Amino acid sequence: MISTTPRLNRSALIDWYRRNRERSAQIFALIDDRAFLERPIPLRHPFVFYEGHLPAFSFLTLNELALGEAPIDATLEKLFERGIDPGSADAARAHERGDWPSRSQIEHFVRACDERVIDALEHGRLVDPSNPRLRRAQSVYTVLEHEPMHHETLIYIIHQLDSAYKGRIAQQHYDHTPPQNPLQRVEAGTAHLGADPDTLAFGWDNEFGPCEVEVPAFSISRYPVTNGDWMRFVEAGGPVPSFWIEREGEFLLRGVFEELPLPRSWPVYVSHDQAQAYASWAGMRLPTEAQFHRAAYGTPDGRDRIYPWGGAPPN
Repeated sequence: MISTTPRLNRSALIDWYRRNRERSAQIFALIDDRAFLERPIPLRHPFVFYEGHLPAFSFLTLNELALGEAPIDATLEKLFERGIDPGSADAARAHERGDWPSRSQIEHFVRACDERVIDALEHGRLVDPSNPRLRRAQSVYTVLEHEPMHHETLIYIIHQLDSAYKGRIAQQHYDHTPPQNPLQRVEAGTAHLGADPDTLAFGWDNEFGPCEVEVPAFSISRYPVTNGDWMRFVEAGGPVPSFWIEREGEFLLRGVFEELPLPRSWPVYVSHDQAQAYASWAGMRLPTEAQFHRAAYGTPDGRDRIYPWGGAPPN
């Protein structure tokens, strides 16, 4: 969410777009060529789709739909247009195909899309109050905010890819004594959820519109539940998280690139249903969105901060 309408700095927008594309290239470089047609998560598309989807979405959103430019390759644009993942195994099977374009075809299409998008960012009419797609530069920010979301989804798909088919990023891992985790009282106040679309340069549709929720006083854990906390739940009969591996009586954590001794101080990585089961076992429950907002943004006198740390913009 972009909270103000900045004066458009075309150079900065181009740098932002290029940073996104460079990060995408780094992520795709982790995937072995033999795995580009793989679908490690059945309800996600194969990697080959996302390589074409990212620049196709940018070109379609800004150049073709907002600025009215001619297509680059109508067939490939249609193929890579929609990034919505299938909603069921049957729907996923409907996306299976044996005629994906070659890597060289996709690379040629990607370069053409990138060139046209950058040219539009440099020379195109990016703000036009009479065009809903260009009001407050909506298409520009949609393009720039869309690609980083796929960086996250690509990494969690790579997490499920067999290690023989992916590269590795060298990392250092640290564990320490988990902190004491007392309950923190949060005084009653108003949670301001959602935003007014007329006050933002950009936001996704599910961030609108504004509403107020009166939240009674409550208490919440100061820190996230750790692997060490969850281990006690497992010992009491709770479920083993998906990324824990038991070997010779010890648990390991299966990270994206390696297995490592279970770090007891790290936040546990579980499903929503598992988190609900843990909270019930611990005699508590998960916070509502309004309670989480109060805990993160609220002040003792009942007002909101702009950011969890106060009013200073992030650096």
